[in-house]
Amino acid sequence: MSRILNTEIIISVIEKLVKKACYELDDNLMCSFRKAYDKEESKIGKETIKILID
Repeated sequence: MSRILNTEIIISVIEKLVKKACYELDDNLMCSFRKAYDKEESKIGKETIKILID
């Protein structure tokens, strides 16, 4: 038996999930960025990591 799915709802949910995945970083990753920032010695390296954190 086939089911009829409302593709507008599916598209909307997928769109939200993709945006969230692109813009919200995992807490573990953010913690790693902060540790890397503290350990980084070069000015350019610190600036680059700071951009990732912000």
